Amino acid sequence: MSENKKIIKKTNQSVAYRFGFKILQRGFALVLSVILARLLSPAEFGVVAIAKMVINYANNFSNFGFNTALIQKDKVDNVQINSVFTLNLSISLLLALITAVFSSQIAGFLNNVEVGPVLRWMSLYYLITSFYYIPVTILKRSIDYKVLSIIEFIQGILTSVFAIVLAYYSFSYWAIVIPSLIMPFLFVLILMAKTRWLPKIVFKHSAMREIYSFGLWNFIRTQLNLIVSKVDYFVIAKYLDVAALGIYEKAFEFTNRSLTGVTKPINSIYFSTFSRLKKEPEAIKNVLFQGISIIATASYPILFGIIAVAPHFVFSLLGEKWALAVIPMQLLAIAGVFRVPLGMFSSVNVAIGQYKLQTKYNMIISFVFVALCFSVVRYGIYAVTASFLVYSVLGFALSFSLLKKTLKLNVSEVLKSLIYPLAGSVIMAVIIISLSRTVLTDIRSIWQFSALVTTGGGAMFYGFFSL
Repeated sequence: MSENKKIIKKTNQSVAYRFGFKILQRGFALVLSVILARLLSPAEFGVVAIAKMVINYANNFSNFGFNTALIQKDKVDNVQINSVFTLNLSISLLLALITAVFSSQIAGFLNNVEVGPVLRWMSLYYLITSFYYIPVTILKRSIDYKVLSIIEFIQGILTSVFAIVLAYYSFSYWAIVIPSLIMPFLFVLILMAKTRWLPKIVFKHSAMREIYSFGLWNFIRTQLNLIVSKVDYFVIAKYLDVAALGIYEKAFEFTNRSLTGVTKPINSIYFSTFSRLKKEPEAIKNVLFQGISIIATASYPILFGIIAVAPHFVFSLLGEKWALAVIPMQLLAIAGVFRVPLGMFSSVNVAIGQYKLQTKYNMIISFVFVALCFSVVRYGIYAVTASFLVYSVLGFALSFSLLKKTLKLNVSEVLKSLIYPLAGSVIMAVIIISLSRTVLTDIRSIWQFSALVTTGGGAMFYGFFSL
């Protein structure tokens, strides 16, 4: 068997495991998130959302994109791996200290004093992830996602269950914070045992030279993505109120975060594959079309389903206190339609060496998004969500234009890989919307919501098989 065929075989196996476990995880997560939303208020979710906004953004300064560089490189050695770990750990220690010391000032700036203690405890997350990155990188380099998929599935379920138990016993927002620290720590130990990697404090500048360039550009691109992922949270927290942020965060959780929970891990598999095939453009095109079709088949029914049933979902499952989440959920789902192929386009561009130009394009759309958020926040969370939709469409257009030049793609080839999941999902959405406006009109009825979902599922399969 040729090397390319071996790589593609491992890719298909990894996608199968990753896809299967992520779908299961998101299904369980949906149910558990609904229960948690019933137990906690929008304001309590808002406090955690502010803390996570700060922690998740700062945490990526500990990486600088060097772990991705290890995946992209053809060959790496233990000295390079441990040099990256040592650098990550050093920066993580510094970030943890800074966050703990200035937590009160950060909380005051964001107009919520409750965030201060949460930030102090969550600063431990920096140290946990510095040990998490390397074993995950080792597994990704070898396109071995079976173990990673199983571990992440179990971790996600246990974290949510732990949070529900604590919320039931009135731990307030700490019910989310405590499991988010304890469970990752336990699973870091499992990953280290599986990969047989033991951390060593080693740093050699000469071993890092080849990693610096890629890592720097990847760091810039990652920071832009993080700014985009948090600027909307920031402007809502700063200029609106914590309840509005809680509603926006919950809308994001059920749409964009559910989407990326499936697509991002699968994209990471294809990034590993594209990196191994970067000198074989035709092989890359074939894998790209396959990947887009698989991710769209998994995602489009969910996204179009959210557009169709959002009012029933919010009022019947979450309750009227979450009513303002309906329109943001629908707008974010529309944005997701463009973000599905966008993730694959970006992975190819970076893997084949166009990371500088891809990063420059990210700079353009990030600037547009930041400017829009600050300009429209006075109109409320609906306007901020619409800004994210604009950002997603622009990102899709620019990333495709770059890929069109490098791989000589055309729009018809991409549409061909999307046509079946797109058409089937549209058929499903039209049927659901028609029923919700004529027969199943009670948005507060759980049974009518269940009937819509069941009917939509049947329509989706009919749409797929009739095309």
